[in-house]
Amino acid sequence: TWSKLMNITKKKLAKKLSNTSTITIKDSEIFINHFISLLKENVTSKKIKIHNFGTFKIKTSPERMGRNPKTGKIYKIKSQKKVSFKASSELKNNLN
Repeated sequence: TWSKLMNITKKKLAKKLSNTSTITIKDSEIFINHFISLLKENVTSKKIKIHNFGTFKIKTSPERMGRNPKTGKIYKIKSQKKVSFKASSELKNNLN
């Protein structure tokens, strides 16, 4: 079973996928690597919606002022692109 806080490697995920399906661990690893590659390649240009799972998309954080807590020095934090994930309502319903 999966713990509440899940840190999982691609190998462990592939093994879990293999154990719950009819594909080999090697094929599971290939599938996971291809899936992650597709996400990386496509999320930068558009949002990726996976039906009944959720949506991955790029969000841009605004430029802001930050402060080093040790020195108190104030500096500018540049705008950054971040990947966000919004779970579908069906996935949320499965959790509750």
